Amino acid sequence: DDGFFGCLSVCGSPLTFYQSCLDYINANQSFQSVLAGCISASGRGFFGDEKESADAEGTPRVSAGSCFLWPLMPILWAFDIDTVSRRSRIVSWVKHANSMRELHQILRYKRQVTDLRGVEELPRHVDYRC
Repeated sequence: DDGFFGCLSVCGSPLTFYQSCLDYINANQSFQSVLAGCISASGRGFFGDEKESADAEGTPRVSAGSCFLWPLMPILWAFDIDTVSRRSRIVSWVKHANSMRELHQILRYKRQVTDLRGVEELPRHVDYRC
């Protein structure tokens, strides 16, 4: 089992719902997510480093054109967290850390002594033909 549940595009009516959720969250907490704003902006058609993107991203922490918006940003991907965590090298390193300080020490050390894993290619559409 690869743990992949599927994905959906946050465009059209899903984007309207996503934006209404984002508006509610932004109105009820002081922190505003740059990433969530970028997802919304990309779903509305802002791409690249367009100068209008800061307004579209909806957070004052981002200046116009400072984020690069990718067309794939409004695609939400769903995975089984247990499957992903079993495959994660980092989870195996830090799962027994008792503090943020210990977690950072472990990560710093492991990054110094560990070779990078090779690139894992995404599945090809021909692999899933019926």
